[in-house]
Amino acid sequence: MQGSAHQNTFAAIGDDPKTAPLLSEILDKNGDPVAPPLTWGNAR
Repeated sequence: MQGSAHQNTFAAIGDDPKTAPLLSEILDKNGDPVAPPLTWGNAR
């Protein structure tokens, strides 16, 4: 994640009825973030 994006912001997404359906797309069944296809990342 970049900038102000952080996993603790996911709860706020679920609080808004308009954005709550997005959680099923960005979190897996365990509540972990899902990487979209065709992405890359750097390990620290």
